[in-house]
Amino acid sequence: MGISPFLAWLDDPHAIGLERVQLFYFYTPGRGFPEPDALAKLAGERKVVLHCQSAGPADPAFIRALEACVRRIGAEQVDVDICGPAGLLQACRKALHACGVGEARIRHELFEFR
Repeated sequence: MGISPFLAWLDDPHAIGLERVQLFYFYTPGRGFPEPDALAKLAGERKVVLHCQSAGPADPAFIRALEACVRRIGAEQVDVDICGPAGLLQACRKALHACGVGEARIRHELFEFR
């Protein structure tokens, strides 16, 4: 599934609550689908805060943005959905736990490239 359901949500004119969403989009340059610029356009139209991450979840820029997001919303209020390969899921979980986000606030879907 990957990001496809999120793209459909962005494209749904009846979708509500998107202004509360922050999307951390991890991608490999040259292999992104959608391309970060195209996703930024869609996200901007729907007031979604987009963080494009090509350096991976260990990137200090990702950690800082995640910490700021959790601080603003509150670790007990944030809801997180992660979709990606096992290594990404583990790294994001570790970063979220370091921010005080409990496991009950984290949902995941394993997605492996073939």
